[in-house]
Amino acid sequence: MINGNGKCVRVKGSFVKIKWYFYSNPGALFIIAFDVLILACAFLVVQGNPLVNDVAVFAYCFLVFGVILQALSYVRNKTCRSDVVESEG
Repeated sequence: MINGNGKCVRVKGSFVKIKWYFYSNPGALFIIAFDVLILACAFLVVQGNPLVNDVAVFAYCFLVFGVILQALSYVRNKTCRSDVVESEG
C-alpha cells in the first residue's frame, strides 16, 4: 500500500491485530454478522418483504451464539488471569 508520500507502508501488522482480535474474541464475528443481518432486516421492512421474520430469527441466533462464545471466552481468560496473578504473588 502506498501512502501520500509515495512510500510503501506495510499493512501486515493491521491484519495480525485483526486476526488476534478474532482469536481472543471468538464471538465477535457472530455479533458482526448479527449487526449486518439487523441492517438487512431494516431494509427488508422498508421494502415490505415477507422474509423479514426469517432474517430476524437468523440474526437472533447469531447474537445468542456470539454472546455465549464471548461469555465462555471471558470465563476462560478470567481463570487464566487469576492463575497468572497467583503465580506472581
